[in-house]
This record gives sequence, C-alpha cells and structure tokens, in this order.
Amino acid sequence: MWEPGYAKINVGLAVTGRRANGYHQLSTLFQRLELCDWVGVRPAAAGSPPPSSPVQTSWVPQPTPRYGVWRAAWPGVGQPPPAAGGRPAGIPGSEGLPPAAARVQDMILGAGTVPDDATNLAWRAWQAACEPFGVSPQPWQLLVNKAIPAGAGLGGGSADAAAAWRAAWRWLEGEQRDTEAPGARALAVHLLRAPAGGKVGRPAGADGGHFTTALAQLGADVPFAASSAAAAWGRGVGEELSPLPGRRFPLILIKPAVGAATAEVYRWLDQLADEDPRAEAARREASRARVEQLISCWRQGSPLVAIAAQIGRELPNDLARALYQHVPEVATWREHLAKVVEKSEPGTALYGLTGSGSALFVLADSDSTAQRLWDVLTAAGSSDAKDRGERLPGPALMLWTYSQGEAGLPQVQIG
Repeated sequence: MWEPGYAKINVGLAVTGRRANGYHQLSTLFQRLELCDWVGVRPAAAGSPPPSSPVQTSWVPQPTPRYGVWRAAWPGVGQPPPAAGGRPAGIPGSEGLPPAAARVQDMILGAGTVPDDATNLAWRAWQAACEPFGVSPQPWQLLVNKAIPAGAGLGGGSADAAAAWRAAWRWLEGEQRDTEAPGARALAVHLLRAPAGGKVGRPAGADGGHFTTALAQLGADVPFAASSAAAAWGRGVGEELSPLPGRRFPLILIKPAVGAATAEVYRWLDQLADEDPRAEAARREASRARVEQLISCWRQGSPLVAIAAQIGRELPNDLARALYQHVPEVATWREHLAKVVEKSEPGTALYGLTGSGSALFVLADSDSTAQRLWDVLTAAGSSDAKDRGERLPGPALMLWTYSQGEAGLPQVQIG
C-alpha cells in the first residue's frame, strides 16, 4: 500500500509571538500543492531479521502527474540526456552528468539530509500509530519515493509523516486501499493480529482534537499535512487550523543549492528583534495585518490581480528578512525573481518565500502567464542571456506544479 504526502506552501506567514518553551506562534496561510512524495510499507520476509535501515529513500520523481511535477529544469546545473525508452529525465536522475553536477543536484534536493534511521519523521509517525496496539513497527520498512526537496520550507518531512500515519491506521482498520501492492495483504494480516486481549481500531488520537495533538507532537506542519483541507489558516505553532477553500493556480518553485534549518532561521529572527525590538514589533504587526488581509482575499476567492492591489506582488513572510540576510544565495534568487515578476502584467503573478525557506515560489493567474515566466527563468544562464549581460543567480531546481483546488486529486495507485 502506498500513500501520497503532499507538499505545501505558506502563501503568507506572520510571526505573532513566542511561547515560554521557545516556540514561535504564527498566523499563516497553508496551501496544499499537487507536488508530492509517495510512502509505502514493505514487510520483512517471514523469519528474516528486521531491515538494517527502517527507511529507504529514493529520489525518483519524474515530470509526470504521479508526483505532481509537470516540468522540471536545473538552471546552472546541466540537464541529463533523455533516458532509454523515452522516459523523461532531469529530475533528479544524474545519469550522463559530470560527478560535480550530480553532487550539486544532491545539494539542491537535500538528499544527504534525509535520515534513514529511527529519527526519520515518517518512521516516527508509523511508530506512533503502531505502538498503542503493542504492535512493533520493526518488521517493516518504509519506502519513501521523494519528489519534494528537503530543507525547502515545502513540508516534505511532514508530508511523509502524514502519509505514514494514514497508511498505519488504514491497515490497522483493514481498509487497505491498494491490495495489489506487493506484500500489502501479508502486511495487513500481520498488522491486524492484535496482541493478546487487544482490540484493533484506529491509533490513539486518530479522531478530533486528540488526533491533532498527537500529530502536532511530531511537527507543527504535520496536522495540516494529515488534514483533508486543501488550504487552511494556521495559528499557534501551526497546529490550530481553520479550513479555507483551496485555490488552484499554476505554480513555479525554485529551490536553490542551499537548504535552511528552521531553528536557525528563527534564531536569526530573534536576533533581529533583539537589535531593535520596537522596529521589529512594528514590522510584525504590519505583516500580521497583511496575512489576515490575504486570508480574507483567499476565502473570498479574489483573483490574483485583486490580491496584488491590496497586498503587493511579494507575499508577506516574517522569516524572509532573516533568511535573506544570512543566506545570500536565496537573496540573489529572490532579487532575480522579483525583477522577472515585476516585468509581467500587473496582478498576473505573485511571489514569495515558503516557510523558513529556502524555496521560493511564483503563483500565476494562468498557464500562459506561467509559461512566459518559466521561459524567462529557465533562460537565465543561457548563452543569449550571457550576451545580454544577465547573470545566473546560482544553481537551482525549478519545478512546475499546481496548488490544489477544492476538488482535490484523484487517488493514484502505484506499485
């Protein structure tokens, strides 16, 4: 059985306070994307020892609807040749690339930062779902097929955790969605063998507020990732959710060759506040008002041109200033992106930083607008661009995907 874990963007984000435990309180607009990872579970063969690594990660996304990736480009890195059989190449297969370019691809994806041990967030979610029944998670291995770059602010780890959690309680209830997947039926049989005197049902905390609390203990973004909402207003540390209508837009993501550690970005933000508390408080209050205005526009279904008129073309994110000051690679891409968007027709595109970064995004009002922006952004670094004196901001991965509307996505079976 496989479960999708969908990426998110923070269309707007304001830091509204700080709790005694050090966690920051937010007001943010979560929007789910079509871009996704797939999480599967593989049972160990009968009598065999547990796998050496509980999580096996593969970076195998292709420009295909299965992963919500419609186009991909690697400006400043190079493009592998088409694979045999016409299979689309370039995300992130490194066949045909020089070793140095392949290493840059790994840096952009954050491939070396995803743990394969028990600290992996998806494994912790799987474990949290199994243990209330006395069912050991050890005989199984999670298979994570990733398309969502790590360290990007796209919620990839939270998406995988939510997918693993859903897989666990679906199996525990015997509601296998994909009984044709290799080993799925055998795994379901093992999982549904409750311990002596035990009762099989949903994991503790799988309903109502208890469900949200259990997921929030895994990570602030996990409750939204596990919810059925296409969009939501998140408060608290992100666990207090008010559903909003999802808005479907073409969306271009840019992931530079650096990641961003969330805790570090918040530390930089706190340093800014310490330097000039009054000025920072004023900035945050203005940002909070802009985010609430943005949420009102989102709820009303306002077109991008109306949002741009009220909010501006650059969407609010209190973490952006701290990140740009300390990570020049992202700041340079933001400056380039701003110039490209400002040259488009007024109100046809909005841009911003998602979460604590390092990914930037562009929301476009139509495929034709997205196509024009894509052409300009992917042309950076070309020989023609160099002749015009245009400088590539740095190596990056660009993905064309869509935000999810209210209709959601049809379930896709993979094996």
